[in-house]
This record gives sequence, C-alpha cells and structure tokens, in this order.
Amino acid sequence: MSNEPVICAIAAMAKNRVIGRDNALPWHIPGDMHHFKSVTSGKPVVMGRMTYESLGRPLPGRTNIVITSNRDYRFPAAHRDGKNPPMMAFTIDAAINDAINDAHRRNVDEVFVIGGGQIYEAAMPRIQRLYLTIVDLEPEGDAFFPAINMDEWTETARTELPGNPSCVILTLERN
Repeated sequence: MSNEPVICAIAAMAKNRVIGRDNALPWHIPGDMHHFKSVTSGKPVVMGRMTYESLGRPLPGRTNIVITSNRDYRFPAAHRDGKNPPMMAFTIDAAINDAINDAHRRNVDEVFVIGGGQIYEAAMPRIQRLYLTIVDLEPEGDAFFPAINMDEWTETARTELPGNPSCVILTLERN
C-alpha cells in the first residue's frame, strides 16, 4: 500500500447527471449494487446525513462517516450501540481525514465518498479516482452528480451492463 490511500468517489448517475429523487435512487440495477458493495467493502465510506438516513442503517463491513451541519444531530440508538456505529463529521475535509485515518488503521488503499450531490460537489477537488456508473436514462431528479471535465480524467476500466436500463461502469483516474 502506498503511504496515503486513494480518495475515491463512487456514484451511479443518469445521462442528465441525476443521482437521486426524493432521497432515493430513481432506478434499481442489481449489477451496479453488487459493484458498489464489492468495491467499497472493508473500506471507509463518507456520506451526507440524508444519504445515511436513506440507507436506514450503517453499511456493514465499512466504517461509516456521516457529514452533517447539525451539531445536535444524534444517530438512532440502535445505530450507536450496534456492532458498526457510524462516526460523525461536520465538514467534508474532517470526514475525509477521518476516512484516511481509518484506512491507515485497517491497512486499506482507498476511501470512498458515496453521496449525495452536495457531498460529491464539496469533495470533488480532493477526489483522485471515480467509480462512475452511467445509467441509460434521463429521469426527473432533485440530486445531481457534479459536472466533470473529462479532460481532467483518464478512463482506466469500462464494464458494460446490459439490461433495462443498461449502464456502463467506468473507472476514471485524475490526470
């Protein structure tokens, strides 16, 4: 492992950059969910409070770091007292730094930002690797992945997932 873990973002977005509607994914793609689980398992994940609440519980097998601006926010007791209690941070930088520290403790080589839209936007300057699923849809939505300049990224992997909807899973490295 290199000295510092790679700061990654993982997201599924529609062709119009929609990533969510009413705090939920506007599609269900089992192959992409499997990809998300296999790529992030065992590694720290950083997310906003609304994304965390939409999951309903901490993601198992990962350190969950939740960003909130509400300093009075409290996780449900079942989450605090469980086997995998989440951590709280109040800024994107604090959350990513907590994730890096956790990655060192676990000896893992990546940390992940997993949403939502505002968190991706705030984290983007620090993101070094993108795992980006592009879904062949243009749904209505209220959460969006930030626009990225593809000249700043190099595609290092591509997987086509046929289906309805079809999608392509890209791995992009920042130049």
